[in-house]
Amino acid sequence: MKIRTDNLEGKPLRWAVAMACGRPGTAQMLILLPDTCAYKPDEDWACGGPIIEREGITLLARDIDNKQDYWATLERYNGENTDERTGYDGPTALIAAMRTFVGEKLGGYINIPNKLVKTA
Repeated sequence: MKIRTDNLEGKPLRWAVAMACGRPGTAQMLILLPDTCAYKPDEDWACGGPIIEREGITLLARDIDNKQDYWATLERYNGENTDERTGYDGPTALIAAMRTFVGEKLGGYINIPNKLVKTA
């Protein structure tokens, strides 16, 4: 099932992060054993933090209409005095950062295995 990157959360987001990291084995574990897989970069800073640091993702806390959320951006200098930016928001810093990482690596729409969408 095709899902917009800015709507990814839970198991579909974890699967997409694993694929963007080049970890198809982890992604497969999320399909076969979703409730026992410990890979949770959207909830665990030990998993998501290294991705944020390695990729240079910037986080910003926002308070909009008395509701806090987060904005994450990833900027790349392309060598021609212009930057290329990818950015997504989320209810937590890790969700915003992981959506941004997935959007940068895989694009704005992700084909998620149906089994994960049904159990998300």
